[in-house]
Amino acid sequence: MRTFPVAGDDGVHRAFEIEHVYISRGALMRLLAGIEGVSCVRRPRREDRGAGARVEFKHRDIEFQVWEPYGDSSRYWIGPKENLILRDPSQLREVEEAFRRYRPPRLLKILGDLVSLNFKGLLRVD
Repeated sequence: MRTFPVAGDDGVHRAFEIEHVYISRGALMRLLAGIEGVSCVRRPRREDRGAGARVEFKHRDIEFQVWEPYGDSSRYWIGPKENLILRDPSQLREVEEAFRRYRPPRLLKILGDLVSLNFKGLLRVD
């Protein structure tokens, strides 16, 4: 899966984004649960879901979240909760690498490419 780095004003890599059309929430939660060092994968409280939060998890005791900006974005933002600056950037890289390795089921990939108008992706065979 393709990831999109998100840097702060200082240029530090603080989060990343993924196109959510390629992964269901259940698959997202299973993927996160399978990452070494990840725990407490859960859906957020009801009031946080209205603010765009989709999944919360801990990675090596730091709170992270999967957030959908504006509640209707084509991407999920994945990074530390409260937009913390990580002391150890490798934590974010470990999570991001798991998403890069993820390959959606073929039918979901085709549908995702159609919905996102990714015609190059339709022609590519992984």
